[in-house]
Amino acid sequence: MGFPSSSSLKEFLDTMMKFVSFETIVEMMYKYAIPTPKEQCSKTLQLGVSFAGGYVAGVFCAIVSHLADNLVSFLNNAKDATVGNVCDFFA
Repeated sequence: MGFPSSSSLKEFLDTMMKFVSFETIVEMMYKYAIPTPKEQCSKTLQLGVSFAGGYVAGVFCAIVSHLADNLVSFLNNAKDATVGNVCDFFA
């Protein structure tokens, strides 16, 4: 069994990032935006927090994924490019 393809690795990393960012965003919403502990919130409010957390996590991951795609595309198209070249190019 060899290494996974770059597309499946990218999908795995994107999915893990969505889960981690979703959990972090929901925790931060309950900690800073909602003055009531989660257990005391109504089911409707909990659903709204989950929806908002998922939405924000999706937007965040789309931004990060787009930047990573541009970086990989640049590295693939430029001959003998290094990460240092990319930093110089985008700076």
